[in-house]
Amino acid sequence: MAILQWVKCRFGFHSRNGHRVRWQGGKRYSVCKGCNRRMVREQEGWQLLIVRDEAKG
Repeated sequence: MAILQWVKCRFGFHSRNGHRVRWQGGKRYSVCKGCNRRMVREQEGWQLLIVRDEAKG
């Protein structure tokens, strides 16, 4: 984990890891360099992947 990038993540400025990009179902997925949260490529650019907890509804 990059310490400087982790600080940026705390303020909402995530940066994807270009070495860990993969294709799945026609979409590109990666992880953030600082916090290792999953990211997905949308039309607007790279966004954090929000996974709803099925138990909560």
